[in-house]
Amino acid sequence: MVDFAADIVAQNDKFVTKVDAMNSAVDKAMDKWKGDGATAASERAVAHKLHGNHLATAIVDIADHYNTYGAQLVDTQTALVKILDHEIPEGMKVDDDGTVTAPKMPSDGSNAVANVLAQQVLDGQASGLQTRIKALLFQFGLSEVSAATAITTDLQLLGGYEKTPDGAPVRSQVQDILDGNKQLPSDPKELRNFWDGLTPAEKDALYEHDQYIGNHDGLPTADRDRYNREKLDDELTHAQAAQDTVDQLTAQHPDWAKGENLPPENEPGAIFADRTKYDAWKKQLDDAKDRATDLPDMLKVQAEANKPGRYLMVWDSVTGDTMPHAAISAGNPDTATNVSTYVPGTGVTPAKIDGYMDRAELMRESAKLAGAKDPAVITWIGYDTPPTPVDWGAHADPTNWNIDDASNRKYADAGAPALNKFQEGLRATHDGNPSYNTVVGHSYGTAVVGDAAAHGNSLNADAVALVASPGTTVDHASDLHLTGVPQDQVPNKVYVSTAAHDIIYEAQLMEPFGTNPEDPSFGATHFASDPGKDSFWGVTTDAHGQYWDIVDGKPCKSLVNLGDIIAGAEPTAK
Repeated sequence: MVDFAADIVAQNDKFVTKVDAMNSAVDKAMDKWKGDGATAASERAVAHKLHGNHLATAIVDIADHYNTYGAQLVDTQTALVKILDHEIPEGMKVDDDGTVTAPKMPSDGSNAVANVLAQQVLDGQASGLQTRIKALLFQFGLSEVSAATAITTDLQLLGGYEKTPDGAPVRSQVQDILDGNKQLPSDPKELRNFWDGLTPAEKDALYEHDQYIGNHDGLPTADRDRYNREKLDDELTHAQAAQDTVDQLTAQHPDWAKGENLPPENEPGAIFADRTKYDAWKKQLDDAKDRATDLPDMLKVQAEANKPGRYLMVWDSVTGDTMPHAAISAGNPDTATNVSTYVPGTGVTPAKIDGYMDRAELMRESAKLAGAKDPAVITWIGYDTPPTPVDWGAHADPTNWNIDDASNRKYADAGAPALNKFQEGLRATHDGNPSYNTVVGHSYGTAVVGDAAAHGNSLNADAVALVASPGTTVDHASDLHLTGVPQDQVPNKVYVSTAAHDIIYEAQLMEPFGTNPEDPSFGATHFASDPGKDSFWGVTTDAHGQYWDIVDGKPCKSLVNLGDIIAGAEPTAK
C-alpha cells in the first residue's frame, strides 16, 4: 500500500505540473492582453487551476490514507509473523481465526501427574498466544475496514469534484480561519487531527488564504510537499521574469550596468535628460534585481526537490531576515522506520542545498547498511545561518560586541524554536509504529541542536550526533533533554566527533558556546572520524567537510558511524 501511495503521488505531481504549466502560459498571455476579455479569461484560468488543485488534493488524500493504513497493516502483519514463526512451540496448532490449541499430553500411565501439570503449562501458553494473535487479527481487520471506509470516502469526493469543481461550501471551522477570526492550530498534533478532518476543497481554500501553509509542522508530508512545490513554482515564475527584466535592462545599457559613462547628476538649474533617463533605468534595474534576489535559491531547491524520492518539507522566502529557508527529505518521513534531520552550519543557504542533499543521501545509504529498513534523511535549512566563519580580526576590537559571524549565538537562539517544532511535527505526522528519530548537527548546526535541546526545551529525538561542534550552548551532555529518553540516559544518546585536523579546533579555543563537546568533562559518547586533510599548521578547512567522504570506494569512519546512529545502533567504526 505504501509503494502504491508513492506511485499515486508521483503521477499526481505530473498532473499538477501540467495544470501549473497551463496557468503559467495564461499568465504570460495576460501580460499582453488587456480589457474585460482578459479579465474573464484570467478568472477562468484561476478557476480551472483550483479545480485541478481540488482533484490533486483529493488524490493526495487517497495516497496519505494508503500510507497511514498501509503502515498500520504492515506493522500488524510483522507482529503476527513474528509470533507464528518464532514463538509457537512445536505441536501447537493455530487456526485461521487465531485459535491456538495445545498438544494433548497422555492422561494415564506412570507420568499422569506430571503430564497433567505439563498440560496446564501448555494450555496456559496456548491461551496467552491466542489472546495476542486474536488481538492482532482484530486490529488488522479494523485497519482494513478503516482503510476501505476512508479511501471510499476519498473516491466519492474525487468523483464529486470531477462533476462539481467548486465542491461543497467550506464549513464554519474553516470559514472562521478564512475570515481571520481564528487561526490554524499551532500544536503539530492538534493540526494533524484538524487537517485530517478537512475536505480537499477546504485544504485548498486554506492554501489560498496562506500560501505558505505547507511549512506548518503537523501537515502530512505529502501535503507539505504539494503545497510547497505550488508556492515555489509560483515564486520562481515571478523571480525568473524579474531576472529577464534585469537582463534586458543590462543589455540596453551595458556601460551603465558596469557603473561606467554615467550621466552627470542633476542640479538646481541644470537638468540633464540623460540623467533623468538613467535614474528611471536604475530604479527599474534595482527593483528587478530585488525581486530576483532569491532566484538562485529557488532554482537549486526546485532541482533537488524534483529528484526521485524527494519531498519538499519547507519553502519559506519571507520568514528569514537574511535568506530563504528550505528543507528537503530523501525518503518519506511519515512512513520511514528511521528519520534523521541534518542541520548544517555557517554559510549554508538553499542555493547550496545540492551538496547537503548529497550528504543526506550518503547518510541514508549508510543507515540502510547498518540495518535501517526504510530510513529518511532531511536536510533542514530552516534558520538564518551565520554568513561567515569566526572573524578573528573583528574580535580583536574590544569595542565590537555584536559580530555577525559564527561566534554569535543569536542565530542558534533564533533557529532552535523552529527546529523544535519541526521535530514535533515529524512525530505528529508519522504513520504506524513510531520511527527512530535522530538529529545530526554539523559545525554551527550543533549549536542550534544544543540550543533546541536545552534552556527549558526538549528536542523530540531519540539521539543526536554532533559533528565538528564549536559548542552546544551548554557545558554538559546531561544539560540536554531528548523527549522520551530518560534524563540519566541522555549522555549515552549524545554522540560527538571531530576530525583530528579540523579547523573547528580554532573556534573551540574561544568556547563561544560552552564546553567543547569533545572534552571528556562534557560527558557525551564519542565516535571515530578519519583525521582529515593535514597541513603545516595541523588543521585545514578541508577536514571540516570530510565527514561524508567515500575513500577508495568505502565510506569513511564518520559516515559509517553516522549510519549506525541513524539506524539506532552504536557506532561500529573505530
